[in-house]
Amino acid sequence: MPHFSASTIVLLVIVALLFFGPKRLPELGRAVGNTLKEFKKGTREMIAEEELHSPAQLEKENLEGKSSGGMER
Repeated sequence: MPHFSASTIVLLVIVALLFFGPKRLPELGRAVGNTLKEFKKGTREMIAEEELHSPAQLEKENLEGKSSGGMER
């Protein structure tokens, strides 16, 4: 991830104020925040689903099923 100095961040804020104006900037900040939150949520869900269906997990479930299935009659 790139490292931004304080002067770079100040310059970006000034440019954003010039492009969008002070009234619209909070709206854009909220929209970006919500977008990032939804992206992180989707990423977490994909990772959890992938772990659920991973070959190691499926093999573990198969082994557990065979060991408990043989004991029941």
